[in-house]
Amino acid sequence: VTLLVAYNYLYRRIKLRYGVYLVLLMLILVVLSGIWRASTARTDDSLNLAFGGIVRYGEHMFKRSTVSLIAVTEIFPDKEGYSLGRVYITHTLNTLLPGHQIGLGQWLKETQGLQFKGGGLPPSLVGDFYLNFGIPGVITGFFLVGLVLSASYYWMQKRPSVVRVLIYAVLIRNLGQSVSGGFSGTVGIQLLWSVFLILAIHWFVSRPNREPDLVEGSI
Repeated sequence: VTLLVAYNYLYRRIKLRYGVYLVLLMLILVVLSGIWRASTARTDDSLNLAFGGIVRYGEHMFKRSTVSLIAVTEIFPDKEGYSLGRVYITHTLNTLLPGHQIGLGQWLKETQGLQFKGGGLPPSLVGDFYLNFGIPGVITGFFLVGLVLSASYYWMQKRPSVVRVLIYAVLIRNLGQSVSGGFSGTVGIQLLWSVFLILAIHWFVSRPNREPDLVEGSI
């Protein structure tokens, strides 16, 4: 996604139909990689199981988001009280600490007593806003998300540069991932890494192009 956005604004505009083709191609590659992983990890009829999983994938994503939102509304505020932003410190910044750190999704899974293998229960963006500030947080949060996206787009489009386009691309990618995972579940460590990457690219791009010094007698 980041590369497509950068190509579109820095080199050549991608026509809509080509953009759709590229997205479909990426989805197909993801699905094929999932089938390959399933076929190498299981000894039974894993290939048919993997193809069946493709059909059920959309249903699974819908159910997972629904279960996550139900879990959030059952825990907050009756059992835990609204987080008021503390979750971003306890479940995001602690990923920088050594050792195994439980993320918010894992904590929600264990709190609800769910036993499925691997991963956690991502709160979704709606659940993330709700567990922090309740229904007013959901309304205000989505208004701010729209405001940030709109402002960043006009800021980038006003004077496209390598750094501005990268910042915009990283922003929309992280916000897109947060729809199902929530801020604390997907954005935290990835955003920190993206900031480092953008600063490194900015340093390379902004360096002055100096002509090499000519040594006397070299010509």
